[in-house]
Amino acid sequence: LQQLEAVRELSGRASFRLFGL
Repeated sequence: LQQLEAVRELSGRASFRLFGL
């Protein structure tokens, strides 16, 4: 269950970075 949260955080960070670009 905790792994899913970690994956979601990573995905959110990557998305934010893409948006920043």
